[in-house]
Amino acid sequence: MISSLFLISQTKVLIEKHYRKPIARTLLSDFITSLTTDEDIPPVTSIPTSNADNGEELYVFWVKAPTKVSRNGTADNGGGNVVLLGVSTEDTPPASVLHFLHRTIDLFIEYFGALNETIVKDNFVIIYELLEELLDYGTPYITSHHLLRTLIPPPSLLSTLTNSLAINLPSASNSSSFSSTSSDFSLTNSLVPWRPTGLKYAQNEVFFDITETLDCILDRRGGLVFGEVKGEMMGRTKLSGMPELVVRMSGRRDVLENGGVGLHPCVRISRFEKDGTLSFIPPDGAFTLLTYVSTLSSQQQLPFALHPQLILKKSHGTIKITFSPRVSGVNSKTQIEKLAMSLTLPGNVIGFRGDATCGKVEFDQISKELRWTVNRPTTSQQANEYSHTPVTLTGTLSMSPTDPPQKATLTLFLDFKIAHYTFTGLGIRDVQVLQEGYSPYKGLRISGRAGRVQMRV
Repeated sequence: MISSLFLISQTKVLIEKHYRKPIARTLLSDFITSLTTDEDIPPVTSIPTSNADNGEELYVFWVKAPTKVSRNGTADNGGGNVVLLGVSTEDTPPASVLHFLHRTIDLFIEYFGALNETIVKDNFVIIYELLEELLDYGTPYITSHHLLRTLIPPPSLLSTLTNSLAINLPSASNSSSFSSTSSDFSLTNSLVPWRPTGLKYAQNEVFFDITETLDCILDRRGGLVFGEVKGEMMGRTKLSGMPELVVRMSGRRDVLENGGVGLHPCVRISRFEKDGTLSFIPPDGAFTLLTYVSTLSSQQQLPFALHPQLILKKSHGTIKITFSPRVSGVNSKTQIEKLAMSLTLPGNVIGFRGDATCGKVEFDQISKELRWTVNRPTTSQQANEYSHTPVTLTGTLSMSPTDPPQKATLTLFLDFKIAHYTFTGLGIRDVQVLQEGYSPYKGLRISGRAGRVQMRV
């Protein structure tokens, strides 16, 4: 599958690891140089080899490490200076290789907090040990961070000093950080690779968080051109022993039957396919239990109705935008926490004068962007009114007398977040804990948010 891995910073190769026949750097030198100058290189490409006349090629896959990491430890695309390069001599499924490369980057971030040239140089030994375990003859072997953290402990002050001695003193090579792995083999001895044995907590608890993201395009009349919901169910457990959880879903279970479902390896597939129940021995800590994708068929499935009106004449224009929420009656706690709309007007618009029934309206003279922001309600009465009553923006536009009228299709972008609400109606009916005699504290949080929601004006 993967013949070699390279960690690159700018044009320097920091680490290279070969799993099959070694691949010479000279074959990749031009490609590595182009990564720093050309931003349009696709993540999957092929380059000729020295036997190009015989049709031999190298298949190159690359992922750039982020420079920013969000609070929950996941990657936040910010443009990193380290690139992880995977090279294969065979025609390999691109999605599989790219998924592995992204998983490797996330694993490095879990270990070191970030990934840059300095971190790679300071943790050379640990990174090389991880690369040894991640692949077996080019095939993904161990990618679970729970198991890897037991085999290869994360860096500490002691391990940093030990690694430094291991690199600088040949006689100390047997005293590398591998010696510290003998303290706990509970995970390697466990029959469940994602959960160690012997866990004990004073307070047992389990939390689930269902988040759905809406992507849709509406035409000028409010009809649905495209609509898709991407859902994710996160779990976080602190449970003693080796319990088994049984999670029964509520709402539209057909959402999980359309084939676009991803499950954590801990979920029993046969039980899920039979009745949609999630039965599993959970990992310890945070994990992604379930992901799914659902397609919307009608605008009536949206939690809002949007009615923009824009009239442009030679000397002036008028604009009116009405946003009507449709989340009332779903849940007494359901409310739109924040709402923002933006519309870039034609270049011959030189001024805006207007107001909205609530929120703040701003117009940027340079970018011609009209932005309407509605803050989160501060009282329960405001929240109740906000979830039931339409809000409207009205105003007049001043046009440049010298610039000719510009006819263009404008796009209104919408951003919002709704607490205690999912677009598909999916939820959790109950959670059971089996094989253990305690009753843990259980928590559930659901929310829906806008991804890329736009409407043609």
